[in-house]
Amino acid sequence: VDTASGLFVTPSVTVAAGRTGTILQVGGTLVEATSDTHSNLAGIFVSPPTITGNNGAVGDASSVKITGAPSATVTGGNYALWVDDGVSRFDAGVNVTAGGLNVTTGNVLLGVTSGNVGIGKTSPNYKLDVAGTINASGLLLTNGTFSIASGRIGVGTSEPTEALVIVGNVSINNTVGTNAVFFDSTNYKTKIKGN
Repeated sequence: VDTASGLFVTPSVTVAAGRTGTILQVGGTLVEATSDTHSNLAGIFVSPPTITGNNGAVGDASSVKITGAPSATVTGGNYALWVDDGVSRFDAGVNVTAGGLNVTTGNVLLGVTSGNVGIGKTSPNYKLDVAGTINASGLLLTNGTFSIASGRIGVGTSEPTEALVIVGNVSINNTVGTNAVFFDSTNYKTKIKGN
């Protein structure tokens, strides 16, 4: 494949024993001004390239492209991108088309304040909208008032000991409200109204 590049770096580096090897290393010091505010300070700043239209067709375009991970025999892993420390910030969306998202340690935080999260759905209607079956091996809680655990359902409790445990009063009535069954857990009474 022919590649046209403004800057093409292809050295061969022999790495000494016990050292870290790099093809290109960027470092340095950024000195702040004595006044005013800097909008951004960055070690590497990439602006999107300007692509002028012509008669050719373009499949995809990107500001930064990583074609793959190394294929070395290692005791750890081969990574296309390694962020060793700090927080990674994405102001736009993240599109994972293949391979999935694997988080081995730490928490996954979705700070969705105005939108929704969809699994198997491109237009979720709720904070979490799942198209398909949900399997939970642990306890499923709804704000601590409704729980499902080990085939048991708890209402008003997060630790149901029977197939169905309800903490509080129970009211069963039809849509018009003329017939009803009411269980009073405080006075240990059962009221039946209607036919």
